[in-house]
Amino acid sequence: MIVLLRDLKTGLYFGRENVWVRKPQAAMDFGTLEAAGSGAEGCAGEVVAVILRYDNPECELALNPEFCMTTSSTRARKFITHRLEKLEARVERFNWGGC
Repeated sequence: MIVLLRDLKTGLYFGRENVWVRKPQAAMDFGTLEAAGSGAEGCAGEVVAVILRYDNPECELALNPEFCMTTSSTRARKFITHRLEKLEARVERFNWGGC
């Protein structure tokens, strides 16, 4: 299994030379989900997915990069904190009707 980044608009993969390539064989293998999630943050303007690519049988699984970071990383903690704050704001706006 290799871990890649793919631009969802163009279908291209992030290459070893920091350029987008057509063939997954020329793409950079990030090695881990967390490394690919971090790499996705550097792709400003592109809509990317983390791709788990298998050779036998040949298949790909696309993942949202935001969910590819462990909670021990600073970026993941900021992401989780941001999501919780948004949820709390929604709950505060909701009128429970005295329940």
